[in-house]
Amino acid sequence: MTIPAPASVGRADWRPGAIVGLGSFGVLGVIVPTVVLAQGVGSEASTLLTLVLVWAALRLSVLAARGTAQLYWLALLMFVYVFFGLAGNLQVRTLTEPDTTPGLVPAAVLTAARLIAVSIVFIELGRRLAAARSTRRTGGTAVRVAGSSRILDGDRLRRVVPLALVGCVLIILRVGPSNYLGSRDRLSLATTAAWGNPTIAALANGLALALPLVTLHALVRHRRAVRAAGGQVPFTPHLILTAALLAFMVNISSSARISFGTVVISTIVLLGAADTPARVRAFVPTIVGAFVLVFPLADVFRREATGLTLRAPEFDSLRTSGDFDSFAQLANTITYVTAQGVTAGNQLLGVVFFWVPRSVWASKPVDTGVLVGEFRGYRFTNLSAPVWAEAYINFGTLGVCAALLALGYAVRRADDRYIALGSSAATFTSLQGAILPFYGIIVLRGSLLQAVGAAAALLAVMTWVTARRPAPETDGTSVRRRREVRRGPTGTR
Repeated sequence: MTIPAPASVGRADWRPGAIVGLGSFGVLGVIVPTVVLAQGVGSEASTLLTLVLVWAALRLSVLAARGTAQLYWLALLMFVYVFFGLAGNLQVRTLTEPDTTPGLVPAAVLTAARLIAVSIVFIELGRRLAAARSTRRTGGTAVRVAGSSRILDGDRLRRVVPLALVGCVLIILRVGPSNYLGSRDRLSLATTAAWGNPTIAALANGLALALPLVTLHALVRHRRAVRAAGGQVPFTPHLILTAALLAFMVNISSSARISFGTVVISTIVLLGAADTPARVRAFVPTIVGAFVLVFPLADVFRREATGLTLRAPEFDSLRTSGDFDSFAQLANTITYVTAQGVTAGNQLLGVVFFWVPRSVWASKPVDTGVLVGEFRGYRFTNLSAPVWAEAYINFGTLGVCAALLALGYAVRRADDRYIALGSSAATFTSLQGAILPFYGIIVLRGSLLQAVGAAAALLAVMTWVTARRPAPETDGTSVRRRREVRRGPTGTR
């Protein structure tokens, strides 16, 4: 199937995008930086972070204007904009440190700002390389994207969905149903006690998210495909039960904020938020604004001692809250490397073999956030370690450049595949594209060792519920398309 490129773009085509893009940049790239620059005093670090803020605002605005469903790119830009450009800049200008990371070294703060600014160049370069590769392989005109090698097949789903539902029930019974109705601290303690080994508990936590969430997405996408083919829509009881289990197991009271947020945002995408340019134009600025306001508020049920009491938004949390410690933790990581040297990949080794229990591997590396926090003498060490910090502690500045180059490349390729197959396709790639970008924010924030377990569980369940076979053109279960990759209003550059 070929998606034709429009011969021309008339006023009705470009005007809505231009209005949204200019409006978004007016807020994100002009008003917000102006407010930030009115705080505190300037410095070289602040200047660099302001450039990062404006770059991310420009890219987000272009994304909104074009209305393309580049969800991985959206997640990366949101992280850079909020955690580095906005929160990090406010902290630098007001000489304020997050309450979990006091005593930052000024030289490390400046180095961190320089490192982030340089990394933006490599993100852009990675995206350019991905675009050039697609163009080169297709003679400079079009990209042919074959139907995903794994598709959502009715026979496969009939076998695995009951097992997935049983798995959810077994996890609930093992941990204790009442613990899912309390605080996050309570559920965390109950999960660790239920499984004994912390590594097994982390994998079980990942499955508690992956099993109901991926199953829900798989059922909805398959039902749409069958409906489009004119068949009788299957799995209605399974869908109702899956939705109920997901709402029970991943809720705002006991779940990690990013897990709950992944469920909410990916479900919005599943319902069609990224299906048309007009919807994407509404979705992008809305999700960015909500992320700044809702992320701190979603922590109201985290601590058992605080009870289930709502509080007003704490706008000062961008400067003082440990939720936004990513920039500070990058500076702390630079301080660690200055004193101790790089780990030459040892921290990365722990991420790759995250599934090996410490009872088997006694010297297994701890989370990078924990390692750096202990080095700095902090009492609270459950700290973030953004990808920038993970790359730096493993391989130094060259590691950051290489990691962000690879990240820019991978994000562009993943978005191109998702868009080419279609947001409504019933494939492994489409499952990934609707869920992983938003869980990817916690991967970007780190520590990787904490985040990788659930990411692996999500990918494993996606593989489990899909079947490896070519997708017929006419059965409604997959898509085989050609997509024009070109500059212009409908492009993805």
